[in-house]
Parts: sequence; structure tokens; C-alpha cells
Amino acid sequence: MIESNTKEYNVYIDESGDEGINKGSKYFILTDLIVDKEKDLEISKKLMKLKQI
Repeated sequence: MIESNTKEYNVYIDESGDEGINKGSKYFILTDLIVDKEKDLEISKKLMKLKQI
């Protein structure tokens, strides 16, 4: 068996705004969140709690 020292991550990407021709919004925002795959469920649960506030 070959051991690997690589880690896995989940990447979440979100955008806001409209870059449409002539009638696009003033701003176009692109964000990302990179999460260690082992911590993904834990972080998701914390985000759900924050959304309830």
C-alpha cells in the first residue's frame, strides 16, 4: 500500500452581480472558500447555526 501525504479540499465559489452588456450591475463580486475536506461537515454545521441568528 502506498501512503499519500496529499490533503483533499472542497472549494465553494459564489458570485454576485451581473456583468451583462450595457445593463450590468456596477459591481461584480466573486468569492471562494477553500475547506479542508475533513472539516467540511463541521464547518457546514457552524454556518447553518449562523444563518439561524
